[in-house]
Amino acid sequence: MIYKTVFVLNRCGTFYAVVISKGRDDTGRTILRMSPWEKISQKGGAVMIYHNLMELIQRNEAAIIEELVYEIRGQEETRHYGNLSDEMLNERLHHVLYNVYKRLSNWLHNNTSKNVVFAYYTGLGRERYKEGIPLEEVIQVLFIIKKKIYHHITDRKAVDNGYTLHQITELFYYVNSFFDKIAYAIIVGYQEGIAIRACA
Repeated sequence: MIYKTVFVLNRCGTFYAVVISKGRDDTGRTILRMSPWEKISQKGGAVMIYHNLMELIQRNEAAIIEELVYEIRGQEETRHYGNLSDEMLNERLHHVLYNVYKRLSNWLHNNTSKNVVFAYYTGLGRERYKEGIPLEEVIQVLFIIKKKIYHHITDRKAVDNGYTLHQITELFYYVNSFFDKIAYAIIVGYQEGIAIRACA
């Protein structure tokens, strides 16, 4: 086998996955194989593997935060965060990671309404505005954290530990969707902070 990859198709809100693999036959000729399109279950599959993979992230939280601090301090685009003290930056990164673990899990289980999650991050957006941190930096740090979560899941070879590409793809879809909602809520809260100050 030379490589294997997965593609996802969204048709009217239903997700399907297909695995494309490339290899060689007995004569040495290169061949492509494609699995049948398979429907990805909605939240069930993601919930089944969510806890194990998030525990992996939690066990490595100290290393993740160390990597995040190094990356944030090294980017001009996040200089306001880079100017925070080590203690404050570490604490903020810890809280973001913790909230992702807790709130995404509850969201997948439908134990926390979308409105509760939205309200929390809207408030965070207003708070960041008051602190004078540019909105683009807040969103950039959020995406850096998401990328780091992806990196640690794939770097730990989750697929090799018994999870299928379909399951990993499904989990990534929900993690990405959750971060999109966080980003939108933060933007709304930040804009509210601007409006409140303008009316004061």
